[in-house]
Amino acid sequence: MQAMQEASNSFVAMEELLETSGARIADLLGTEAAYTTAGCYAALVLSTAACITGNDPDKAAKLPHVTGLKNEVVLQQRQRYGYDRAYTVPGSKLVLVGDDEGSAVDQLESAIGPNTAAVAFSWSQPTGTTR
Repeated sequence: MQAMQEASNSFVAMEELLETSGARIADLLGTEAAYTTAGCYAALVLSTAACITGNDPDKAAKLPHVTGLKNEVVLQQRQRYGYDRAYTVPGSKLVLVGDDEGSAVDQLESAIGPNTAAVAFSWSQPTGTTR
């Protein structure tokens, strides 16, 4: 509680905090870059927005109005889960492929078109295994 109270009296420039914490995390992981988010859902929203806009701040300022931008996210029906709505928050639409049993390569390939911004893929590690 004391640390929280002390922190509440300090001003932090959020952009600088996110940039600095991301750089530190990237350094620790040995990766090119990292970005700190408030959680999984926020990470999905931000990563989808980045796929739609790239590094273009003018495109980013338009979100969630995606007229003229690539705005489709391809997702296998079998991989639907509670967080998949996060992909649509920046204005994109889901393009579902296959059924609850799975999807074929040709189904995935045909779903990717000129408006595809991203292909979402969810991976989970089976319980009791290690990477």
